Amino acid sequence: SLLKKYVDMCWFYKIKFLHLHLSDDQAYTLPSDIFPKLTTPHNCFSREEINDLVEYAHLRGVQIVPEIDTPGHSTKIREAYPEIFGELEVMEFSERSIGAAKELFGEICRMFPYSEYIHMGADEANLMDWNNSEKCIEYGLSLDIDIDTFKQDGSQFWRRSERFLVHYINEISEVIVKNGRKPIVWEGFHRDVNEYITRDVTVMVFESLYQLAPSLINDGFKVINCSWRPTYVVVPAWFWGKTEAYNWDIGSFSAVHPQSPYYGGIFKLDSPKSIIGGQLNSWGDTLASIPNGLEEEFERILEDAPAIAENTWNKKKRGDYNDFVKCDNHCASIFRKIIK
Repeated sequence: SLLKKYVDMCWFYKIKFLHLHLSDDQAYTLPSDIFPKLTTPHNCFSREEINDLVEYAHLRGVQIVPEIDTPGHSTKIREAYPEIFGELEVMEFSERSIGAAKELFGEICRMFPYSEYIHMGADEANLMDWNNSEKCIEYGLSLDIDIDTFKQDGSQFWRRSERFLVHYINEISEVIVKNGRKPIVWEGFHRDVNEYITRDVTVMVFESLYQLAPSLINDGFKVINCSWRPTYVVVPAWFWGKTEAYNWDIGSFSAVHPQSPYYGGIFKLDSPKSIIGGQLNSWGDTLASIPNGLEEEFERILEDAPAIAENTWNKKKRGDYNDFVKCDNHCASIFRKIIK
């Protein structure tokens, strides 16, 4: 299968982790014994397929990082169980909803027994829906969440929902940690609430919008660099190529959103030692509309992966770009023979 080819790519280029985004607004792609209605028909993996993939990766020394994106990007979850997860544009902030999410992540831990990291998403959630829900506010008050902390700047409503998100992240993190794993979130919260979030979580910085890598690092979080440029491959719209991937390093960040201070340029950290890794990212929501889209995506990732891996491992480049290209072309030809 194509996913096994990605596992092979990770094995060949000594990339330890393969992050799989397994749920979003469009589908919930995993089987579930606890919540069987979650599984999206005709767009999901069987239990046997998941077990086979997990064992295939494990035998090759590759760890899958499963992501169930919550509490935002959760349309299919909410549609399947509105009586549990609510009917807002984000999973309801309530004892029942969070309790069910904790059960779900416990199941994910069991489904991926070799995974060191479990990703809970936590990005781009419509938190304002929580502010407009009396039920969500009532539950927040029952937890003694201090919703007046940020009144001085006039943004208490936004910050209140941020505090609710903090509670959600901490609750899911606790389940993941109890299962002997490490939780990951996207950079989807503002610095004002950093002090309340468990440092068990590792943060993937991808938008450089909610907050920036330096503030996360200074506040004690472990960070993975998922900079928009050049670590994103979005076929057919965005692709930066081998040269930019080679010139990148894990201390460099750029941004896709005009609101980010890094937009149109690159911010470089003086000390990238505090960043524990980098990630090549692919977002394929338009692939179905183009011929051979999945194959093109694989080729683009294969072009960039060696340079991203090289620059994540090594503090100093070995040789110049021409040396790298010559070596990379030779390795790629060997890899293609292996996966035929």
